[in-house]
Amino acid sequence: MVPAGVDAKGWAALVHLASPRADGPLFIVDSMGEVESIKPWLSVDISDPTLAPGNLALVDPVGLRLEDQQQLARWLGEPAPSTSTRFGCVMIVRSPLSDLVSRKCIDESLARRFGSYETNIPPLSDRAEDLRAMILDRVARLGLTLRGEPFATDDAVLDELLNYEWPGNESELESALQLLVQHASESLIHLDDLESIGFGAAAPRAFEPASAPATKVLRPPQRRIARRQR
Repeated sequence: MVPAGVDAKGWAALVHLASPRADGPLFIVDSMGEVESIKPWLSVDISDPTLAPGNLALVDPVGLRLEDQQQLARWLGEPAPSTSTRFGCVMIVRSPLSDLVSRKCIDESLARRFGSYETNIPPLSDRAEDLRAMILDRVARLGLTLRGEPFATDDAVLDELLNYEWPGNESELESALQLLVQHASESLIHLDDLESIGFGAAAPRAFEPASAPATKVLRPPQRRIARRQR
């Protein structure tokens, strides 16, 4: 389970890289972005030996009809034992899987396919080392992109950002850092710059998440371009 505002696709990529199929492709289907995007996958034979091993990530599958979820569960359960590790699937949800099943947002047959392999991703406020690295990296990159040179924060600003709860997680952080870099008086960001955008220790405010880019739906691999694994 991934909290709202957390980069679900980034975590899907980490799961992919830690899997036995890390050398193969990762295909991401955002079911909320385009409900029809799962349909082409249901006709792919994942036991086909000419299909390169890889992983499929389903982001927010609550956007799928229950009948499509049932068909997907059958599709995931079809490979023979000798090919069952050739293609994997990770499902990204925003609420506990049991709750989604009880509310009939996720079909029980699809939930059973993942068994007990449910993991909760902690919110950004519980990942202090991640937060520090993300702030330093994003401020530098945003400075280059928006202002033509890498930006940095002084220690006081970094402390303020690290001590904030970030209820909107990565989405809120990205929006706040964009605003901060855009309005900073120089490439080294000071407390005055932080306060100028309405962010302060006394009364921090939530920042609206940045507009999400349009989701690019990746289609299933075609057999004519799939390579045979040796």
